[in-house]
Amino acid sequence: MCEIDQKLPRAVEVACPVDSLEQTLTCTIACIQEIFRINPAFTMTLTRKVTAQREMTIDGHFVPSGTTIFSSNHVMHHDPAIWGPTHDVYDPDRFLGPNAESCKRNLAPFSMVHRMCIGRNMAMINILKVVTTVLKCSKLESTNPKEKMRTVSVGNSEKEGPLVVRVRRRNLTGKPGA
Repeated sequence: MCEIDQKLPRAVEVACPVDSLEQTLTCTIACIQEIFRINPAFTMTLTRKVTAQREMTIDGHFVPSGTTIFSSNHVMHHDPAIWGPTHDVYDPDRFLGPNAESCKRNLAPFSMVHRMCIGRNMAMINILKVVTTVLKCSKLESTNPKEKMRTVSVGNSEKEGPLVVRVRRRNLTGKPGA
């Protein structure tokens, strides 16, 4: 919140240009990246068929031509070999610390390489605009801090609910009672 309050203009004044938000709001971006990692919106596996030219050995296992393989970003985003023993803990600092570049390379909320979502940049800009606008103008509070979300299906990461949040308008004028 402090980063958004300090680096963005007051919401009642002007619209904020989006061209430099990612460089300006590094902590906010780290929070969004960690949300993408710990609870991806899209978890459907993407399949590939191994061709004769691409036979390979993965982790000591030979993968012959014709084999269908798939990857899951949810599995990758919770792999202790990549994320360490705290892989199930929300920790945005992993995207700000000394291993930040490695974390960013292993984050695939929009898939990877030629199967990457073509709308990823537009999605990221819109996510950033919505998150910063909501947090700039509102205070969000869980009505039950012990309540946890749980994924109940793969594909679009359907969540078991409800997760009830109280939204309060923030005082943006600095005047009491305004």
